[in-house]
Amino acid sequence: TTGNFTNLILSNGNGFDGTGVTYGFTIRRPLFFPHTYAFFSARGSAMEGQTDSFGRSAGAVASSPSAPLVGAATVSRNNSDANLYIGEFQLGLECEYRLRCLPAYVFLRTSYEYQDWNIVGRPTGGAGFGGTIGELTTNSFASAGLGDTQLQGVTFATGLTW
Repeated sequence: TTGNFTNLILSNGNGFDGTGVTYGFTIRRPLFFPHTYAFFSARGSAMEGQTDSFGRSAGAVASSPSAPLVGAATVSRNNSDANLYIGEFQLGLECEYRLRCLPAYVFLRTSYEYQDWNIVGRPTGGAGFGGTIGELTTNSFASAGLGDTQLQGVTFATGLTW
């Protein structure tokens, strides 16, 4: 209604800093067409380190003729022990040609790629803002997750092997 409004800002974030082991392999098989191969590639990482994360909530609620309700809250966890696990897979086609001027091959590659990145550690918690003025009620909550991401896509690559 006229004279009533709600303004909310919710944010969260995280970061990871660590070291570990990265490993991978590729399998390539010739196809029926000259210079053409099918391939499968897998890569992974297992890392130990520390995370920083935060959750923030801020807002304002106004309802005439009352005074506005405003507030903000932030929770954070810094330098918390955590592990990061990464898995990446590619499946695709590759064309390869021998160069005449160099003892090398040039390749063109396209593939489907899937990646999974997952940070495991202690949760941060969350921050909320809310309140009621007259008949206008607002509640919000921001929670900081450590991180879990899945990515899918098509890749195109070119390069040299020798």
